[in-house]
Amino acid sequence: MINASLRWDRFSYKLAPANMGQNPFYAQEVANYACVNPTTGNVLVSPLAPGSYPPANPVLTNGACSAQPNGAGYVHPDCAAGDPCFSLNVPSAYAMSYFQPRISGTYTENPDTVWRFSGGRYAEPPISASVEYLYRGGSAASLWTNFMSLGTYSPFHPIPGMTSAQYDFSLEKRIHGTPLSFKITPFYSATSNWQEQSFIGAGFVTQIPVGKARSWGVETQFNYGDFNQEGLSGLVSFTYTKSQVQFQNLLGSNQINDMNQTIQNYNALTSQCAVGGKSAGTALCGTNQPAASACYASSGDATPVSCADLTAIANPYYNSPAQPLLDPSGWYDQGIYALKPGVYTGGAGFYNSPFVTNIVLNYRHQKLAITPSLQIQAGTKYGSPYDIYGVDPRNCFANQAGTGAVAAGSTTAQNCDYTQAGPGAAPAWTYLYVPNPQTGSFATYGAFTEPNIMIGNLQLSYDVSSHVTLQLTASNLFHTCFGGTQAPWTTSNPASSNNCGYYANGWYNGAGWYNGTSPTNAAANHGITPYPWEQTSYLPKFNNSIGGFIPFTLYFQAQIKL
Repeated sequence: MINASLRWDRFSYKLAPANMGQNPFYAQEVANYACVNPTTGNVLVSPLAPGSYPPANPVLTNGACSAQPNGAGYVHPDCAAGDPCFSLNVPSAYAMSYFQPRISGTYTENPDTVWRFSGGRYAEPPISASVEYLYRGGSAASLWTNFMSLGTYSPFHPIPGMTSAQYDFSLEKRIHGTPLSFKITPFYSATSNWQEQSFIGAGFVTQIPVGKARSWGVETQFNYGDFNQEGLSGLVSFTYTKSQVQFQNLLGSNQINDMNQTIQNYNALTSQCAVGGKSAGTALCGTNQPAASACYASSGDATPVSCADLTAIANPYYNSPAQPLLDPSGWYDQGIYALKPGVYTGGAGFYNSPFVTNIVLNYRHQKLAITPSLQIQAGTKYGSPYDIYGVDPRNCFANQAGTGAVAAGSTTAQNCDYTQAGPGAAPAWTYLYVPNPQTGSFATYGAFTEPNIMIGNLQLSYDVSSHVTLQLTASNLFHTCFGGTQAPWTTSNPASSNNCGYYANGWYNGAGWYNGTSPTNAAANHGITPYPWEQTSYLPKFNNSIGGFIPFTLYFQAQIKL
């Protein structure tokens, strides 16, 4: 049997006029005072002070953007001389249409064997909140400025719909003359204009297209017996899924390019990228970077000086190796949130569990049924180059000897006293992100694997009569976590029934946020000894990003048939 269809969808949004009320005034503020890099699409933001959280405030100036700190290559979006142009041009409506052909088929080979397939195109429109942004309560300038980093230069955002091609093929078979049956279904899907949520303010997100997505895998289930019949029965199901995204320059910049600029900001501090260094002038070092130097002046303005100057700030990264860049055209694990320095650099919200297994047994004797079950979910991913930020020697105002934290002539005398560190001097971004001292390198996007979760449940059922059945369900009778990436932080906080995942520690002090030779050098740190949790780059959490387990719960249910 073959079924074929053709579906046509039209999605239309009625938009509000923008060129009215207070909006023209604030639109002029954005066009004439904000700064944007037309090549990268990044908005110039004020550096975040140590301990401050994104999003960073945009730089607003009526002077030349290029005259601002880290402003090289930035211009006002005022339409002058081919520069980007912010305006209140908003159409009265926004519409999109999609043809979606689909086909499916079933072939019954014999009473024990059935083959099925399906394929087709599917469309999903953008959420209405993402298409236009106005603010009736006053100024929308901060919103519009943040949106320019996503590639939109008006309150109207032409977010395309997501379209996907989806295919699956299955075999359903019962082993003749036995209580055994199974089903196996390989599947594949490819999505265009795949979207993620993007922060545009504290706790405020929109949805933007970020690239192409693909997902493939296989679902299987093996059955034994009948749960409604006397005796033993059960099932085992197993699903393998591989879900990835290839980031593209759609509305905003390619996220991997942003991560690479973060790595280039660090590399620019190494001797490899100094004048005459073996990597100087290459993509590894980036462009428009302050000069690499073994020491900087304590004026906090990235001025190179001789290390013979006792007030100089030593560059702790100068003799470290430059770090490799990520592949902008590579395929990476899917996450919920778009990452953007100065906007949001927390967890990406990776959610793909590559392996999921369910095992269910059932024993029925007359009116009583006992059904234990076991669920196993493989860990998803975590980690990004934004997980660790360090002290920037280019923007430090006193070394450790100068503040008396350590004695002159000691090994860390010229290191920055972290209490005198200013906002990062790294171009375009805010913090100076650095390799993880516990691993010696940047975490790639989705570098690490969370532990696996195993959960046990039990259900008891008793048929009081043909009309009344009582059920007692013990959910999360036990759980434990195991496996995942082995790393220094998993050694100190191993996977267990309590620790089922990890996240970047924003209070980690190992990346230069201490004086003396180590964070535990109390004499150099005002007599303070850090807690153990401050000395690990990732902290444990109570789920593995797939979905936290719930506490043990007992349910009682009576099913009554009238």
